[in-house]
Amino acid sequence: MAARRGSTPGAIAAQLNRTRAKLRVEYLLAQAGITPPSDRCRPVLYALSMGDRRRQRDLDTAGHLLECDPCLRLSAELFDRRPQADNADESRVLVSVDADVVTARRKGREIAARAGFAATELTVIATAISEIARNIVKFAERGEVVIRVVTEEGRRGVTVVARDSGPGIADIAEALRDGFSTYHGLGLGLPGARRLMDEFDIVSEKGKGTTVTMAKWL
Repeated sequence: MAARRGSTPGAIAAQLNRTRAKLRVEYLLAQAGITPPSDRCRPVLYALSMGDRRRQRDLDTAGHLLECDPCLRLSAELFDRRPQADNADESRVLVSVDADVVTARRKGREIAARAGFAATELTVIATAISEIARNIVKFAERGEVVIRVVTEEGRRGVTVVARDSGPGIADIAEALRDGFSTYHGLGLGLPGARRLMDEFDIVSEKGKGTTVTMAKWL
């Protein structure tokens, strides 16, 4: 094919991969009977299907999935079918139900283990992730947790970014107060997660959602 087209095998292979990725998206849309609600949907879904991380960042795929229910539904199928990412030091988990909290916790342990944390520290990190992911399920309905190994200024650790598109937190200071709970659960909540991690930051905007950023260092 490359010879007939005056191209190279690598270029042809890349074109075939892009075509397969687009066909996969169109098949899933037809199978689910979904009409994309915006012009942004197909480019985002194509980027997910191809596993093109740079394109996903350019399109703010994560932000789109938090706002678009049809694309969020299809994203699970695309994640399952796309080629595995080469970067084993990063994991992204979509969170909408309790089972996703378990997945985020497990992925957090795996990533932290790759960074070199001891067993006791793995439990600490996994617990903090559980608390943040559980908040997404209870208050925001859907969101994502991204865990990655990082090296900064000669030190190594993991960062966790939890992002949702929920109602936001009206009073962050109150939400971070020990003992504060809006659902009377037995978990540690935001204050507990902050104590467990070395760095903790939270940004929230009413009606637009909340982003929690945490770090643990070796």
